[in-house]
Amino acid sequence: MFSIRESLPRLAAAALLFSAGGCALQTRSTPVAVNIVAIEHDDAMTHRNWERSSALYPGGAVLAGSTRFYLTPDANADARVQQLADVPLFIVNTIFLPVTLFIEAPMTPVTYRGATVPPTFNANPPLPMR
Repeated sequence: MFSIRESLPRLAAAALLFSAGGCALQTRSTPVAVNIVAIEHDDAMTHRNWERSSALYPGGAVLAGSTRFYLTPDANADARVQQLADVPLFIVNTIFLPVTLFIEAPMTPVTYRGATVPPTFNANPPLPMR
């Protein structure tokens, strides 16, 4: 038979695991790291006198429904910690699934953004250190 008093130690252990295991709320897109080293100018580039041009990047946004899973393993945590936290987070997300229906109404579109590229000269990822 189910008893709340018997399940309290299990709930306390799960709360301790989540606080030590590193769970995080699902976040939106953050700017990616790009190479910030300026392009070196030589005499030929100075004499060309080309007009400035802008590179346009697609937004990378996708309009879809909510996943309703708000807790995810912390992306900065160790891989082993992420693996250990994944199953308990799935169980907690599944238990709180009915609550999410009040947070975001069903069939409400949610925009998921891809990589955000800040203004830069070349939009290349940073070069590895030698």
